[in-house]
Amino acid sequence: WSSRGAAFADFDNDGDVDAAVNNMDGRPSLLINEGGSRSGNSVVLDLKGIKANRSAIGARVVVETEDGKQMQEVQGGSSYQACNDLRLHFGLGQNQFIKSVVVRWPGGQLQHFQKVAANLRYVLKEGEALAVVRP
Repeated sequence: WSSRGAAFADFDNDGDVDAAVNNMDGRPSLLINEGGSRSGNSVVLDLKGIKANRSAIGARVVVETEDGKQMQEVQGGSSYQACNDLRLHFGLGQNQFIKSVVVRWPGGQLQHFQKVAANLRYVLKEGEALAVVRP
């Protein structure tokens, strides 16, 4: 089969990233990540713009743990004929908490959060507190 476009997202909302592939002249393939027992922690951040665009395209998030820093940006239009999950997924290794989360919204506004618990999914509306979606 020839394929056009791949999208990466947490389709089953279990905290890991899955993949969907658009196959030409055939049905799409959904590849669910069932990697077995997970030895590390993670966190998922779902940003929602209020003053910025609703999808928070262009927002930059820096997560700091005891092991260092990670940075991701919310990006749209990430693949030919597909778009990746707009939620940001951070692997945290053995860290149970994130020391700090800094969000720079597209308009330049900064938000800071301290001691954020791992293994949760959060929604962050621009200018508001982090809200837990599920444990």
